[in-house]
Amino acid sequence: METKEFAEAFIGRLARTDFHDAGSLAAYLALPDSARSGDEATIVDLRISRVLLEALGYGSAEIDYNAGKDNLRPDFSISIRDFPGRCFIIEDKATVEHRLEAHRPQLVGYMAAFRCPRGLLVNGERVLGYDDTGPITSATLQFSISGAVRLWNGADLLAMGQTGWDALPQPDRDALAVLARRYGRVAFQGVNRLIEDLTLDKDGKLHALDGGSWHPGQTRIPITDARDAPNQLVQAVQDLIGELREDVAVQFTARQVEHEAFRDAIKRAPGSSVAADEVMIQQAEGMLALWPRALPNVRSELLERLRRAMRGDLPETEIDAVAALIRAEVSGRAGAGADALSRAAGEARAFAARYSRHVTRARAQHAAGVQTVEAFERWQAAIGTLLLAGATPGLFNAFE
Repeated sequence: METKEFAEAFIGRLARTDFHDAGSLAAYLALPDSARSGDEATIVDLRISRVLLEALGYGSAEIDYNAGKDNLRPDFSISIRDFPGRCFIIEDKATVEHRLEAHRPQLVGYMAAFRCPRGLLVNGERVLGYDDTGPITSATLQFSISGAVRLWNGADLLAMGQTGWDALPQPDRDALAVLARRYGRVAFQGVNRLIEDLTLDKDGKLHALDGGSWHPGQTRIPITDARDAPNQLVQAVQDLIGELREDVAVQFTARQVEHEAFRDAIKRAPGSSVAADEVMIQQAEGMLALWPRALPNVRSELLERLRRAMRGDLPETEIDAVAALIRAEVSGRAGAGADALSRAAGEARAFAARYSRHVTRARAQHAAGVQTVEAFERWQAAIGTLLLAGATPGLFNAFE
């Protein structure tokens, strides 16, 4: 499937003025949230994901739609005769569900229950893709549907006066190429035949594991000597490198989005929508309130030490050290004050422990994104050091 053809069938459809009474998908999404509430089935299911599946090449008989909204099933599961099991699933959310990443556990649960290797989350604004790669489910795709529609209609400054396919920047074209290549029907059809062609010879016998039975005339796939067809070999390698470049670029963008979801999660206090930093400040001020005569600069320093200890940047024992300092300074006060300090320090330690577990869980949930971005940042820092030492800057600039 050509990427441009897929884009016209998918983005082009959503960009039409007859998408909704309001106009294109972009015009519909510009309506207030109150006017779009509860549109998962009527808009996202039937006018976005259904269009996506048709653009990917699937027929009605291959699309299992959860019209009854059974909570134990995804919104769409895709199966074709040529592929064992399900190809992939789609879980849709209403367009007002802006934190699409938050629904990843639900999608992962469906992927495990249906033994499905791939899954998509769709809310009309974006589409997120995930692969079941073993211990963790990895983000492989992040694409802004609404942004592409605005570009397609020339309604975005980045369109530079162009419309349609010509208006899409390379990152969007790469994402569409990966979406079509990973989820298009051609990616799944003929898999059994391909496996047989690779593992069996012309007589239907298994090939030798060491490759010793791969001889011209004995294989189902013709063998061509690279010396006899150098141009074809070069072209095949170039095509493969091009596909790898697209896939790596799109996957890295998806991992960045996953890392942002991790950062967003740890900004909140465990089991709450309240900012974690606010709770840390409250806990620290509760302790420092017992030393009212502390100088402003000392108070600021101790406040920061307590915050860093609760955040995990300093050992938890730092809380006890600050408590001991406060106790020494106010030792002349009544015993009730000491009891209050002990309670305040205990509450700070308890929050630090809960927050540490919260960060650990969030890191495990978004492990692929965290590991990828942190590894890239380490690599970038190392390259930056080489640049300061006079190394060639071209490689570093290419990844900025």
